[in-house]
Amino acid sequence: MGKQAGGKSARQRQMWPIATWGRAELPPIVFLHGFMGAGADWREICELLAEEYYCVCPDLPGHGANIAGDLSAQLTIAQLAIDLAALCAELGLHEPVVVGYSLGGRVALSTALQFPSLMRALVLESASPGVEGTLQRESRSATDDARAAALLAGGVPAFTKSWYSAPLFQSLQRYPVLLAKLQAARSANDARWLARVVRDLSPGRAASVWAELASIQMRTLLVAGALDVQYTSTVQRMAVVMPSATSLIVPDAGHNVHLEEPIVFVQALRQFLASCG
Repeated sequence: MGKQAGGKSARQRQMWPIATWGRAELPPIVFLHGFMGAGADWREICELLAEEYYCVCPDLPGHGANIAGDLSAQLTIAQLAIDLAALCAELGLHEPVVVGYSLGGRVALSTALQFPSLMRALVLESASPGVEGTLQRESRSATDDARAAALLAGGVPAFTKSWYSAPLFQSLQRYPVLLAKLQAARSANDARWLARVVRDLSPGRAASVWAELASIQMRTLLVAGALDVQYTSTVQRMAVVMPSATSLIVPDAGHNVHLEEPIVFVQALRQFLASCG
């Protein structure tokens, strides 16, 4: 059963910093960035959509300008979904489409499950419903604890360089200018916050929601890059169990489809939104 959207959480919630494109009277789309990112990551996409939609791009806690909160406050995917619903209510966004990439996709998916009447449609890019199996979850939690410790010990620039050298981001090596820009922007993040995000929002600690996917009735677009074999498989599996979902595998793209193939991403998003009525 979903919760009532827009209610305040038990803690005193600070409004997330946002970047916006388009006019407020246009149909709203909320874009949620990935780990180490910021709302401004969506600039290129939103500039292409600004004549048709009101694009709202918040900084998730611990990212961008959203580092003024209490470091000891609860930080979970489920809590971020509650805060996102409250943000939409505060901004007066009526039935927005929510687009989430990677970490942002996990928040968007949790929001769809907790507040099924909040959004008109859902778009998930390179997002997973979670890690299954006790041993796999324990292993992922331990890996992310080690990452958090390394981040605090070695600093954000070194962590960022290591992060983008992982196989998951291999396709970005084809775009050295884009990769250098990403690494420079990510290196400006706050180490204490990023360590908390790595540790507390680890997929090994967040609840797996695979069993709940069938309950999502809203129209959903699932996007992955063909070069990202892991998430291509995940997206195809999700599409089978979600009753109103369609999948899109983008050729010659990796984990970060909207940055690697922005024109293709916008075209797919426009077509999907048109089909939603």
